Amino acid sequence: MRHLFFSALFVLSSALACAADAPKYVFLFLAEGMDGQHLALGRQAALLSGYAWYPEGLDEQKNRLAADDSFGSGRADTRNADGLPSDTEAAATAIACGVRTKNGYLGAGPAQEKLKSFAILAKEAAGWKVALLSTGPINRGPSAAFFAHVADGTKAGQIALEMHLSGLDFFGGEKLAGSPLEEEIALEALKNHSYSVLYGERDLISYNGSGKIFCGTSGRLNAQERALDKDSVSLARQVEAVLTIFGDQGGFFILAEGSGIGGKNGTSDTSALLAELDEFNEALGKAFDFEKKHPSDTLILVVSTHESGKMDFLQPDKELTRDQVDLIRRQTLPLSAILGELKKFAEENRKPENEGSFSEALRITRDALGLRPDDVPPAVLEKLSALWRNESFNAEIFLQILLAERDRIAGVRWNPELKHGKDTFVMAFGVGASLFNGSYENVDIFRKLSEASFPSVRAAGAEKTAPAAQVPAQQQTGN
Repeated sequence: MRHLFFSALFVLSSALACAADAPKYVFLFLAEGMDGQHLALGRQAALLSGYAWYPEGLDEQKNRLAADDSFGSGRADTRNADGLPSDTEAAATAIACGVRTKNGYLGAGPAQEKLKSFAILAKEAAGWKVALLSTGPINRGPSAAFFAHVADGTKAGQIALEMHLSGLDFFGGEKLAGSPLEEEIALEALKNHSYSVLYGERDLISYNGSGKIFCGTSGRLNAQERALDKDSVSLARQVEAVLTIFGDQGGFFILAEGSGIGGKNGTSDTSALLAELDEFNEALGKAFDFEKKHPSDTLILVVSTHESGKMDFLQPDKELTRDQVDLIRRQTLPLSAILGELKKFAEENRKPENEGSFSEALRITRDALGLRPDDVPPAVLEKLSALWRNESFNAEIFLQILLAERDRIAGVRWNPELKHGKDTFVMAFGVGASLFNGSYENVDIFRKLSEASFPSVRAAGAEKTAPAAQVPAQQQTGN
């Protein structure tokens, strides 16, 4: 198998020299759990608020690139190896490695065999530089499918120890998942294999080397918090830094993962979801800026791992108004922080006979959600007042009542009954983009990406590099 693989590398390397219309620079933007509603919310908010989601807006990019057959749009089936809806790990493995696998598996096939990802293929076969970037910990979630091989995606410590073994050039994300000891061991392994370990914006700005890099943070923040933290490294800033470090003299593959998009489905926090979309879209804008300078050498792919959305529009046939988007954006804190403030105030000040304490609790919660005084109708005020006076006051219900009212005005709703498992979207821009038109399986994304990048080589699936016995025994459980 080893001999066959290196023979394949030789054939592929030779083919690259004669590939006339293959991209030299490939961006894969991977949106964890994003569905069509998320996409529509981000697009509408960008266009209405003047936010630079895409430099001139999504529609303008499509029109610009479709004119010369450089735009592609498709739908991908996301079933796993058992024919069931994929979770994040199985979906990411299908995209990264071209093999359907079991839920919970990362970079490992259904028999727990190790798989070669497109990132490793690009590095070893094409000699490209490779960066894996995420808004979350790089050792948890979709990005890990591009370098790790585990049958349990929750094994953060084991996944982290595979970073240095991959030899990839740049890892970027938040503080590593796992215990402090696991993080320490993983970072020490990176240093021992010639990686520079950077923390935050200050280290990134001051870095002037040319070697391999791990860039993390000292803590974990969501998109709203990252926007306020001057030393935090947003996804757009990561992409920008990698482009500066890599330059444009050699080929590269950059994976940029929006890990917090699908995660907002469990919080019903529309404002936090929009902040995650904004961050993802700003990073995508950096790629489009690069593509405009290198239009004949760049492929940009935007893919959702799997559909996990619980958000919907109250009027699906109508787009949101500017006032509705502005209302969502006016939320000042994540829901967990708003709830914390409300609970603290209630513990210190709640007196059923004191109407003033209710008015202040209402103001604290209403203002944090972005609501104005006249946004809350009398019937809702009466319900909240009765709840406040109740001996068994429940802060979560108080917040949820106001949140539901805010979302109603904003034209959105969260529906836990929405089903998972629908086909997900694929959008491609630039060289080879037309390959991604149509309906296909998510494993075909790997094949199409390989054929677009290395057109002289037909990629039927990922290269399998180790039998099941070589996957560590503690990882043989799966989900």
